[in-house]
Amino acid sequence: MNELLHCTPEQVGIPTRAVQAFLDRAEQKGIELHSFMLLRHGKVCAQGWWKPYGPEYVHPMYSFSKSLTSTAIGFAVQEGLLALEDRLVDIFPDKLPENPSENLKKATIRDLLVMGCGHETEPRGEKDWIRDFLAHPFVYEPGTMFQYNTEGTNMLCAALYRKSGQQLTAFLRERLFDKIGVGEVACFADPDDGTEIGGAGYRLRTEDMARFMQFVLQKGVWNGERLLNEEWFHQATGKQIETANDIYPGKEDWAVGYGFQFWRCKPAGVFRADGLWGQFGIAMTEQDALLIITEATGHTQDTLDIVWGTLLPAFQEEALPEDAAAQAALEYRLKNLTLAELPAGKLNPWDTAKRFEKAYGPAGKEPACFYLDMICSFLGGGEEPAALEKLSLIFEEDEATLCLTEKGEEREIAIGLAGDYAYSSYRGEPVASMGRFRSHYVFEVEIRCVQTAFGIRALFQFGEGTLTVSRCKTLLGYGDEPAVPDLALREVEEEDE
Repeated sequence: MNELLHCTPEQVGIPTRAVQAFLDRAEQKGIELHSFMLLRHGKVCAQGWWKPYGPEYVHPMYSFSKSLTSTAIGFAVQEGLLALEDRLVDIFPDKLPENPSENLKKATIRDLLVMGCGHETEPRGEKDWIRDFLAHPFVYEPGTMFQYNTEGTNMLCAALYRKSGQQLTAFLRERLFDKIGVGEVACFADPDDGTEIGGAGYRLRTEDMARFMQFVLQKGVWNGERLLNEEWFHQATGKQIETANDIYPGKEDWAVGYGFQFWRCKPAGVFRADGLWGQFGIAMTEQDALLIITEATGHTQDTLDIVWGTLLPAFQEEALPEDAAAQAALEYRLKNLTLAELPAGKLNPWDTAKRFEKAYGPAGKEPACFYLDMICSFLGGGEEPAALEKLSLIFEEDEATLCLTEKGEEREIAIGLAGDYAYSSYRGEPVASMGRFRSHYVFEVEIRCVQTAFGIRALFQFGEGTLTVSRCKTLLGYGDEPAVPDLALREVEEEDE
């Protein structure tokens, strides 16, 4: 059997009230959690998903992907396909600059694993990205200076392909994913040469994140079978390089060291896989515990501090007496988690809404993009943003439908009107939407692509024969969003193309 076992928190020495405290504190800090799983001694003792996210959906991993890439390199080293001392100039002789620098000549697989290849700045490759990476100045002695480098992780994927003949996912599928019960995963690839983007490209279910991190916590053993040698994990999750330096702006939990694509953490014995906006796999080795988190926040240190302050101190060595009242309260809470923030409209608009059921088209001569494309971004290999040709809204009592015509193709997005999400599909991606009338003339909508970390909020402002659409991201706290011009539309006849 490959099923994860479940138990109460108290059975593994965790007070249920500590789990509640973690959730309370995250809510108080305004952190947008999408899911979490808490495991101890290999058993799941608490888990939850905030609607519209759910256990069946994959979630973008961003740089959590790097830890998967590191593990693939561990298998390649174990099999003799690669060695930590292998030099980049020997693996990619056809991509070298005309006069390779001495530092480039010294750079190895190990230097890529520890983010210490010698670059002062992170390169941004173009079409021939491997050549661009190798041509980027290797300013420092390899292995001596940490600089976060996603392209360096992608170079590991390229090296793996050259030595094994397999892309990252296929390589991991037969050696790891099938063995530990990881289901279907998605990793987008470079559009020019097909290299899978192991630096940031994976999407996984929360449970699959947990399975992977449990495998790491168990140092390469699954169901009693050793898959990857223990020494690899001592190196991969241990401190291999300092991260506090003059060129990397790391602080707090980003300034205490780095392994082979795993971060060290401030508390003793804790390391993590770490993705943008808070995709965390936190391994607490002394407690034999894991916390898996998917979220969307620009303040990820807050998330870690909450874990250090609520959960980490609560672990006990022995089982605790069952706390039936706390467990019942937590169970109810976990079954009703939601991100829903738009209440059902108190203003009954149906006497006026029907008059807005008209077709609207771009007011200018040039077609305008509706900006819905951003909800499906960061997926890789998706469609290019399409020009909006026509838009309309159809209103019913508990649900509306946003109808879009793009490139001659009609698309529909269902919008819940009763304070909850309605589910549909946009360009092949599942989306969840909800809306309400803020006034007789302003309709507010939140649209989330449930396999990305964020979505959009849009205002539809109706005028006399006109419609103005403005939007912003649901993700807050991650820098300033550039101003996005409103989309001006005008009423058109159905046959008016």
